[in-house]
Amino acid sequence: MKDNAWHQHPKNPEEMMYGGLLEDKDELEEGDASPNPITKKWEKIPPVHIGARLPQGHKTMFVRPAEVIPTFVTPDVLDSSEGWI
Repeated sequence: MKDNAWHQHPKNPEEMMYGGLLEDKDELEEGDASPNPITKKWEKIPPVHIGARLPQGHKTMFVRPAEVIPTFVTPDVLDSSEGWI
């Protein structure tokens, strides 16, 4: 699995998920998600796929959502007294 990063839904650039991109031979776990081309949303994998290993050269993106999602803070909301600026 690759390091955590933001991943864009391939059919909907406004739909993002933060987590690790699964690679060939990674095992699918409960909570892993893949892009649904019909709803254009990230959706949890069905329970029947939990425990399956991704085949070599798979085309579908699978993401393991991170437990902590980073927040975005812009400089205008930072307090210079706290040493941020």
